[in-house]
Amino acid sequence: MTPLMNCPKELQLSIFETLPFRDLSSISMASKTLRLTVEPLLYFRIVLKWDKTNTQTPPIVPFLRTIISRPGLATFVRQIYLEGNDFHEKPGHWNMRPPTVSTADLEMDHASQLIRETKISEADIWIRELQTGNMDAVVALLFSQLPKLQSIHFQLNFTVINRWLGIMLRGALCEPSKHRLPSYKDVTKVKFSSQSREYRPDGYQNTQHVLPLFYLPKLHSLLVAVDSPAEFRWPSSAPTSTSIRSLDLYRLRESRLRPLLWVLTGIETLKWDLWFQPDLDKEVSKDIVQLDDLASAVCLLGNTLKSLTITGESSPATSYGDYEPPPLEFRGSLDAMASAHNLQRLEIPWALLMASFSPSSKRLRDGVPASVEHLILTDDLSLNYDQWDWVDKSIIAVIEEELQHRQLTPSSLRRLSLQLWDCTQLPPVEERERLELKATQANIQLIWPE
Repeated sequence: MTPLMNCPKELQLSIFETLPFRDLSSISMASKTLRLTVEPLLYFRIVLKWDKTNTQTPPIVPFLRTIISRPGLATFVRQIYLEGNDFHEKPGHWNMRPPTVSTADLEMDHASQLIRETKISEADIWIRELQTGNMDAVVALLFSQLPKLQSIHFQLNFTVINRWLGIMLRGALCEPSKHRLPSYKDVTKVKFSSQSREYRPDGYQNTQHVLPLFYLPKLHSLLVAVDSPAEFRWPSSAPTSTSIRSLDLYRLRESRLRPLLWVLTGIETLKWDLWFQPDLDKEVSKDIVQLDDLASAVCLLGNTLKSLTITGESSPATSYGDYEPPPLEFRGSLDAMASAHNLQRLEIPWALLMASFSPSSKRLRDGVPASVEHLILTDDLSLNYDQWDWVDKSIIAVIEEELQHRQLTPSSLRRLSLQLWDCTQLPPVEERERLELKATQANIQLIWPE
């Protein structure tokens, strides 16, 4: 039998690819030749955790030290996961800056040289922040050394402040000729926290530091929470084209959606989370939801959008000592959204679609594009609506009228999911059976909560 070491490198890699990380790590220590062979696999996917169990000495610092001392390893890194979600679990931690970390083990002269080589104008401040253990400065330096990234995942502990990462990305993506930084041309997927409720230190807003993500040239899927600014502006000229096909967008209010979405000419899947909390983004985030603004923004994507999911919640201002979620008011309508003629799947709160109207004056189909095949109606925001007139009887009447209309009129709708009740509090059996019959006659599958 031919010894493994005498096999072609491609065959060796095909064997090593089937092994777990721990085994690969052991193999890498057997000999220099084996180490060089398995290193591309060891560094392909990097997971670095920072939480209350290792606040001062997270593994990202020794990993950065390794990358600085052996820059060739950086070219193997394709996926990076920065994990940790527990810095904001208790009220005593709200509005505090993330803890500093120890950077004593870094070769600081070499790290400082690398920062200066980026040509970022604030390099000296960046260096000082790195020396004091600012995690954002650490992350920014690490990312500036990873030219082959394909997938980026940030959890909450890493997304409270991203000033230096944002400055670095802006230099790399908006002003590449002025800086020596990677182009990040291989990045296709980014997950950058999904927390609408994330508190920031006083005076900090993340908008200008996460918008550079939209300039990634090959980005296909983006999940990001964007603070609602008093004035929305791009960090440079607005992106002239974008490859983004899927966007999960949190926190940014409906009045700031249009200047963002108008550049996303290829979006096929959009998820937007409507979040109101009185102590967050106070200049913009109000207790009045402007439905016309929302519909106008969605219509910008009408030529490409196939799936739209809207979720929502009103949350108490815990920093003020509040415990009850505040009420919301809905103004305008989503009727204009019916022009999104390629939409096939729509998930939306009943409160957004119907609640600004009285039960006797609104039809379900008014804001639903005729192309929709799967309509999911949810109870998000219903408990937060200050003038809620919709009782079960009126909801069922509107649904029944819609099913009768679909029976008489050709329709794309094939599935209607009624996630408006808890599974233990469904309408009476006879009412459900009546709706089921009308749905069957309209060739529509009716789906109830389970």
